[in-house]
Amino acid sequence: MTPAPATAGTSSRTPWSGAQYDLPAADDPEPRIPVQGWLTADAARQLFAGGGLDLDDAYRKAGKPGFKPVTLNATLSVDLASSTANKTSRNVVGVLPGKARADEAVLYMAHWDHLGQA
Repeated sequence: MTPAPATAGTSSRTPWSGAQYDLPAADDPEPRIPVQGWLTADAARQLFAGGGLDLDDAYRKAGKPGFKPVTLNATLSVDLASSTANKTSRNVVGVLPGKARADEAVLYMAHWDHLGQA
């Protein structure tokens, strides 16, 4: 969840505004949800309040052992227009052999796809 944009009456472009990249559904072992999106913290507070819950209280409860999900009394209706395209990206691997522990490895990973850039 992101904080409310610091703009006054203008649209704000976020990293989620552009094209989104994902692995093909056939390569994913889990079923996909029909719609993915994000909310600002203010919008999430309003959504929870409309469902009779307090978002900050839910955060506190979720951070404790034994947390169980709760039902949010809300519905969503959405119409989407989307398109898909197959793309290929490359992975880059670099190895810097160590001297003291040559049989061990440290792995650093990063990706750009969450920013709509490939």
